[in-house]
Amino acid sequence: MQGISDVALIDALTERLRASCRGYTKLWLELLRLLGQGSAVEPGRLAEVMGMTEEALLEQLKELPKIEYNASGQVVAAGISLLPTKHHFLVQGHELFTWCAFDSLAYPVILQQPVQVASSCPITNEIIRLRVTPDGLKDVEPEGAYIAIALPSANEMCSDIRTSFCNQTHFFTSEQAARQWVQTHTNAVPLPVGEAYQIVRQVAWQVYFAQAI
Repeated sequence: MQGISDVALIDALTERLRASCRGYTKLWLELLRLLGQGSAVEPGRLAEVMGMTEEALLEQLKELPKIEYNASGQVVAAGISLLPTKHHFLVQGHELFTWCAFDSLAYPVILQQPVQVASSCPITNEIIRLRVTPDGLKDVEPEGAYIAIALPSANEMCSDIRTSFCNQTHFFTSEQAARQWVQTHTNAVPLPVGEAYQIVRQVAWQVYFAQAI
């Protein structure tokens, strides 16, 4: 996807992510905060945080896409994951994972915590490492790292966010590797990781904090 401005990308991502939350942004936010503490989330605990009954909470959780549970009915993945993915996410000493590169940049802003991120490039298989803070990036290796952010249609994002968005959004070791990826993933936008962070940071604030939901 060529020629889209940063402002247009921010607006499009904000619109689609709000829609994918189905009006339950506050629920998703509290779930992220609890998962960021490093343990599976009991529905009763989440209900307490939300100030609602567990029965009502479970009905709302049914509306959120792709949440994963363990055999005991605890939430183990909802953007932040206790289940392994290629995107490693070390926060407050907890070894966690995220569903995509976008999440790895967004969740330090949402959690207001510095995070160590490590992810493999799907083109070169080399590891990209960086420290993501609520205010910026540090120690990016390699320095020329890129990200390609998918921009599926609103319907695709709402129906299956992991397939249409998460599985298409990756870190890359270089601009060349990112542009090789977007040749066959034409709805993806390649960006230097520093520029991408500024976009993702704005989207995260607009989705989770700019309006009370």
